Amino acid sequence: MTFLNALLLGGTAAGSIPLVIHLLQRRKRKTVRWGAMQFLLLKNLSQRRRVKLEQWLLLLLRIGIPILLALCMARPVISSLAPCLNQTPLSLVLLLDDSASMGAPADDKSPSHAARATCEFLLKTLPRGSEVSVIPLSNPEIPVTQLTVDSAGAARSLSKHKNQPAPAQISAGLDAAAEVLNKAHQNRRRVILLSDFQKTNWSKEEGAARQLAGERLHAQRPAPSIALFDAGAPSTENVALESLEFSKLPVGVNQKLRFTATLRNYGSKPQPQKTLEWKVDGASISTKTASVGAHESVQLVFEHAFKEVGPHTVEARIDADSQASDDVYSASILVNEPLGVLVFNGRPSPEPMQGESDFLEIALQPRTAGGGEGAGMLRPTILDPTSGLNTKALARGKIAVLADVRTLTKQQVQELEDFVRGGGGLLVFPGRQTDVEWFNKTLHANGAGLLPARITDLQSPPAGQAQTAATIGTKFSRHPVLEPFIQAEAAFDEIRISNWYSLKFPDPEAIPSGASPSTTILSIDNGEPLFIERAYGAGTVIQSALPCSATWSNLPTRPAYLPLFQRLTLHAGIAAQPSWNLLAGQPILATLNPKTAVQPVWLKAPEGPVVEGMTRKEGAAHLAEFSNTHLPGIYQLTTADAETKQYALNVSRRESDPSRLESSEIQAVAKQLEASVSTSKEDLVSTDRTEGDGREIWRPVLWLTLLMLFAELILNRHFAVKQGAGQ
Repeated sequence: MTFLNALLLGGTAAGSIPLVIHLLQRRKRKTVRWGAMQFLLLKNLSQRRRVKLEQWLLLLLRIGIPILLALCMARPVISSLAPCLNQTPLSLVLLLDDSASMGAPADDKSPSHAARATCEFLLKTLPRGSEVSVIPLSNPEIPVTQLTVDSAGAARSLSKHKNQPAPAQISAGLDAAAEVLNKAHQNRRRVILLSDFQKTNWSKEEGAARQLAGERLHAQRPAPSIALFDAGAPSTENVALESLEFSKLPVGVNQKLRFTATLRNYGSKPQPQKTLEWKVDGASISTKTASVGAHESVQLVFEHAFKEVGPHTVEARIDADSQASDDVYSASILVNEPLGVLVFNGRPSPEPMQGESDFLEIALQPRTAGGGEGAGMLRPTILDPTSGLNTKALARGKIAVLADVRTLTKQQVQELEDFVRGGGGLLVFPGRQTDVEWFNKTLHANGAGLLPARITDLQSPPAGQAQTAATIGTKFSRHPVLEPFIQAEAAFDEIRISNWYSLKFPDPEAIPSGASPSTTILSIDNGEPLFIERAYGAGTVIQSALPCSATWSNLPTRPAYLPLFQRLTLHAGIAAQPSWNLLAGQPILATLNPKTAVQPVWLKAPEGPVVEGMTRKEGAAHLAEFSNTHLPGIYQLTTADAETKQYALNVSRRESDPSRLESSEIQAVAKQLEASVSTSKEDLVSTDRTEGDGREIWRPVLWLTLLMLFAELILNRHFAVKQGAGQ
């Protein structure tokens, strides 16, 4: 036997009160010998025995009543008894898979319909006194209903809840159920997970996390039973707009931007006529038709040049099918004004192409560069670092470049740090006259300064070899700067490097807290980094192992130089900016430049009212954050200064593949979670009846207590009448 409220067992001490009262009321008798009394001894002895028996009986009843009442309040449970399911209340947690795949129709009914009908049946048949919580697996942190005894209210809340375009979080849902049951009041506890068992949500990779969550549930006392309800149907056909690829670098007015949409057929039937519609700022621009074979993908390309500076949207949409959430993909594009680039040339020269920044100026200058992706977006200005690097000059640009600069003054270093910390970009190219010791001590500062890496040795080819010892590595990272070079074969094959500086990352233990990690953009063939980047405050620093001139390599004289250095410069200017394109559910974090320290901002979601928020100051930046972003579509943020920002939030494509687990795989999952599996509500109830989780006996104990109270009252009255008659 166990007790749900063991602390109340202390109330059994009240049983000693009648005994104490009885002992205190006993009177000491004085024996007086009386001659005539000897004839009544036999009769008196018989009456004394009867009275003593009556008193002991009443005393036992009076002691037992508070003891039984305390036991009743402690709620005893006999674990060997099977529960009386129609009467025993329980604490029930319903984990509802409300992901997009649950809404896919099959035979005129969706898995969501079956799961919700089962939930409604369970809520209607709950024993009196039961408590229930409904938790959506798309977002387990926000339950449909908190733990409540109002099952009718829970059913109403469930009927209003819509399926969400987000994957089901199984392990997080089980953990949420454990948190709810920690606050539960009933000894009988049950967790029912209703799902279509889509493979992507029940992947083997997440099996360990599911098992740990199940073990945490079973470790609770009293331990809940777990049941899995299979609401799924045979896999349906589905064609998804899987991705929408485009350059994330800044784009200007009248510059063509290329969009590539990928359509994927997850079904077993070919789709000969699939129409893709392109919309720009809500207006339909182009329509294309494609044929998608079974289990195949196709790509459709769309190019567009924006006519105005500011935020714009592009939307790709295909014909609606069984799963509408993956039939549309949105993108938010910010068309920029040209970015000012301040090039601080540490080694100028009157001879053509002999100065340190001469090649770089040509690559960034659209008038002489002859095109390129950054043409029209970059406005370089060549300055002398000795006199030109100051706050006034930095205010005119978005990006600063140090080209073979020897050293800077303490004031210039501070101004440059403030510039980058406030959102500016910085590119650092070493050269012949670079004071390496000063750079390491002042600009690197053991990982706390501007430079991501420490400059070590100047590398040269071995003696006797030609000055072509090093090339650029052929394994490229998935970095935005390298997007056009990944597909291009032999993009860097002609490049030869004669000298370079070795760049050494600081030890992770030595990096100051709060400092951002460094990332390698491109490497030399021996694995040493060629270009690396790191966020610094709200800005970005890109450090090179080479000069931007032709002194140590032939890179500036090869075709790859222009697009590579344009993309490096553009990336430095916008890398630290918050993304305009997110997944549904990710928070929107806007960096603002308000005229006042704190001011309101407003966010318009695809559906629902406008939400007001407030900016907060973090360092030199002002931020506004919104977390309720579970609906996909275009979100528009407006500031008090009439500035407008647009964010595109898209659904994760994890739900696009409708493939289900096989029956054997579902049984394996159930075994892992120590759970039962049901396919109908009748099976679910039948399984519940076989679970021996004990029966509470407080009701019969309460009835016994009331019976003893009634008996004490009757016997006390009866004995008093008899005693009066005997006298």
